[in-house]
Amino acid sequence: MTVRSAIETARKSSPALNQIRAQIRGKKGQKWMSVGLRSPELLYFKEGIEADQPGSFSEKRLAISQSLDFPLRSYFRIKQVGNEQSALEQQLKTEELALDAEVKKSYTTLAFQLEMIHLAEQKVQLAQRLQEAATTRFELGEASELDLMRAEIQLAEAQNDLGTAQKDLHQARYYLFNLIGFDPEEQTYAMQFPDTLTYFELEVDQEIAMTHLMSMPEYQRATLDTRAAAFGVKEAWSKILPDIRLMYYQQDFGSGYDYRGFEVGISLPLWFAFEHRGSIQQASARQNAQKWQQRAVFLSLKQQAENAWHGFENSRENIRRFHQVIRVRAQNLLDLTLEGYQAGELDLLAFLEAQRTYLSSESGYFSALRDYYFRLIELEKFIGKELVFQADE
Repeated sequence: MTVRSAIETARKSSPALNQIRAQIRGKKGQKWMSVGLRSPELLYFKEGIEADQPGSFSEKRLAISQSLDFPLRSYFRIKQVGNEQSALEQQLKTEELALDAEVKKSYTTLAFQLEMIHLAEQKVQLAQRLQEAATTRFELGEASELDLMRAEIQLAEAQNDLGTAQKDLHQARYYLFNLIGFDPEEQTYAMQFPDTLTYFELEVDQEIAMTHLMSMPEYQRATLDTRAAAFGVKEAWSKILPDIRLMYYQQDFGSGYDYRGFEVGISLPLWFAFEHRGSIQQASARQNAQKWQQRAVFLSLKQQAENAWHGFENSRENIRRFHQVIRVRAQNLLDLTLEGYQAGELDLLAFLEAQRTYLSSESGYFSALRDYYFRLIELEKFIGKELVFQADE
């Protein structure tokens, strides 16, 4: 399973994304409801009936009546719903990017745990070599029984650390399974994951990360919500415009339905101030609040972008120090100390300290590498392209 296939599967099975998709479909249906057409009425009219002749009449009328909102009001309402739908589509993009980042971080954590297992296995191998060397020196009378006991304890602790690393790997794997949306019966140990946690040098310009803020889906959603609120204000004010009523009918004055007629009527919004003043105030307040929300979203994105870029820079400097100094020196220290202990030139405590330094440096390196990947993943949404686990990696 590649990272790309995991992301595609997670997008399909995510409850949050499917909920937004359902809301988008609902908004599409709401557009039809916003046209402002009500069900037509079919009317039958008869007058002039004499009391002693029930079948008599002076006029019969068969009519159909249609009421509708003023067209401008329907237009504002449709535009409001359309912007709300577009805002939901931008929200869907936002959630998709967040889910993509979470899947990538989960893969990074999984690869990190694989490296921790490799490191724990190396720790076991070093402990075994130490025990062999301690046993040989003890048999030759060059080491005490205390040194042999320390070596045995070191091996047992290394084996415990390996078991802990394996447990953490299983937890990371099952977290990824749950994130993707696999059913429990699909969560098998037969699945294989690529070990791709390797360092690569990358330059990211801070200006690039800061120039795409207004095109990001979070900000686009806030902008569309503001536009929708503005159309909501216009729709509220448009209620001052009259409703329209149309009627077409056929008339029978005793010789058949030989006559035609029509009616056109409009409502008189005499009580507009009492009926719709509150809705206008609510719509205006909602628009004002949405403008501030749009501003807050921009400032939040700006802060996130700055934090992501500075975090990337710091993480990259840490990785460089590990590559240039720490790992190389720690490996040389371990090799020289082991040779010195095997030759009887150094005691066991010196070797244990060198081993601790080496293992600590390796663990710190992979932790820094994991953090480096995390910072790159966070930067991806600000620069608009993938930086890690690209294509079908």
